[in-house]
Amino acid sequence: MFNLDRQASTPLVNQICDGVVGLIELQQWQPGSRLPSVRQLAERLGVSSFTVASAYDRLTGLGVVQARRGSGYFVAPPQTVPAQPVELAPLPASHPGVAFLRRSLNTQHYRLPVSCGFLPPAWLEDAVSPSVTGRLMRTALLQGAPAPIAGSDGLRERLAFRLREKGLGADAGRILLTNGVTHGFFLLCQALLAPDDYVVVEDPSYFLLQLKQSNSPLAGRVLRVPRRADGPDLQVLAQLCQQYRPKLLLTQTLAHNPIGGHTSMAVAHRLLMLAEQYGFYVAEDDIFGDLASSERFYLAQLAQPQQHNPATGGMNERVFYLSSFSKVLSPALRIGLILTPARWMQPLLEHKVASVMACSLMDETLVQYVLEAGRFQRHVERLQERVMEARSKSMTGLQRLGFRFEQDQREGLFIWARVPAGVSVPGLIEQAQRDSIFLASGEVFSQQPGSEEYLRLNASYCQRPEFFRWLAQQLKAR
Repeated sequence: MFNLDRQASTPLVNQICDGVVGLIELQQWQPGSRLPSVRQLAERLGVSSFTVASAYDRLTGLGVVQARRGSGYFVAPPQTVPAQPVELAPLPASHPGVAFLRRSLNTQHYRLPVSCGFLPPAWLEDAVSPSVTGRLMRTALLQGAPAPIAGSDGLRERLAFRLREKGLGADAGRILLTNGVTHGFFLLCQALLAPDDYVVVEDPSYFLLQLKQSNSPLAGRVLRVPRRADGPDLQVLAQLCQQYRPKLLLTQTLAHNPIGGHTSMAVAHRLLMLAEQYGFYVAEDDIFGDLASSERFYLAQLAQPQQHNPATGGMNERVFYLSSFSKVLSPALRIGLILTPARWMQPLLEHKVASVMACSLMDETLVQYVLEAGRFQRHVERLQERVMEARSKSMTGLQRLGFRFEQDQREGLFIWARVPAGVSVPGLIEQAQRDSIFLASGEVFSQQPGSEEYLRLNASYCQRPEFFRWLAQQLKAR
């Protein structure tokens, strides 16, 4: 029998689990043999029956122990087939965007996910206190009901307060919680668009990837407007408006993905004037805005009249603000939001019910706690500092290797880098795949000529010395 160390920091439940596993590995307890009862083991170890029962439950969940009703606990037989990682089916070469999406959501298989869309897990550790996570999850589980369709009232009120701090005229009645920004965008498409309506998407952009590679009928009605350092190309946008009369424009004002940088105030005002002139709606994607460190503004903020009056229409009825917490808290938290003009709340609610019914109450509870506990702002400020530092190191290292940057890229998580002349991006990506490095070509995000000469890089991973060593070796070999 094993002993417990009551002075150790390891919880007693964990020590019991380790002890049981150790005796099984030493073959003192053989597969199929009956373990001591909960009461017997509790008496031997001098702990409560609850502690032993918790350990047995955990071992059962791990497949080490089998529970047989009325008979007790038994050592589980050894698994004859070792667990194998799931292999993704081969992807057609004509669908690089689909391949990117599937790989980008499985970055744990790469030692260096340099082109992924998430921050390193270690950067997010201080966002949620481990001491309260279990209690919050239990509270949500014991509610006896799912989250309200629009989202929990407490979180929506807290989000409205936070948006007002940003200068947005928000109230909880105009906030709809979603399963992330992508879900929110497709809800907008369902609510706003008729079958023959067009959507304008920036090129390059993440949503161009989403729409052009999807099987949705919407993919055939996507218009591209070039994205410049200071925002979308308004001359091209005006031409698209004159020819096609689009219904919706998707844009990122802050920390653009993938080219970095912000929309300028001058471009923002002219964009809103075009929206008013041609009658299209604007979806402002602010998923990376919290990582921007410089002074910021939002289209949704500029579109607000001095006196908010939904009955008057105008620009306050044309801009939808979307954001999410998956980038700055955890990719596992699928909570996004739409700040919508009041008259569109009910249509969006109806489409949300038809798609997912409601969001996760556990996710909503965790996000509300973080916002109310005062941890979020300190966490975000720390992320801003780390992103800026990583961006500086990454761009300096890339420039030394001959990479070029043709846009003003002072802000944001991503770097849009042009490879040195003569370097084959497909060859580079193929070698990276063999070396367990995730790289993404610019052509995944853009259809502009020459986009195949670019890489989209995540500064938080790109800055690592081992990546620069690998990159230098590859460029030297080519």
